[in-house]
Amino acid sequence: MTVDLRDSRIAEVCRRYGVAELYLVDMIEAAVAATAFVREVDETAFLASDLIQSAVLQKLLVIGEVAGRVSPEIRARWPDVPWRSVTGFRNIAVHTYFEVD
Repeated sequence: MTVDLRDSRIAEVCRRYGVAELYLVDMIEAAVAATAFVREVDETAFLASDLIQSAVLQKLLVIGEVAGRVSPEIRARWPDVPWRSVTGFRNIAVHTYFEVD
C-alpha cells in the first residue's frame, strides 16, 4: 500500500516543508495499511487473530516512531494531531509490550 505522491496533498507538503517531511508519508502509509488489515474483519475475528493484531500493532508502532521524528514546524501546522499521545502509545507498546492487550 503506497500513497501516490503525484495525486495527493502529501506532494504539496513535501514541496512546502522539504523531503524530511516524508515522515508524514510513512505515517499515512502505515495508517492505510492498518486500516486495510481490519477492513473486513469484525471484532471477534480480530481478537482471535494474533496475525492481524500483530500486523496492526506493528503499523501503530511505525506511526508512533515516525511521529516522534516530525519537525516542530509540522507539528505546529497540525496542532489537532495528538502528537504526544501518538508517540506515548508507541513508547508504552515498545517498552511494556507484555502489558499491551
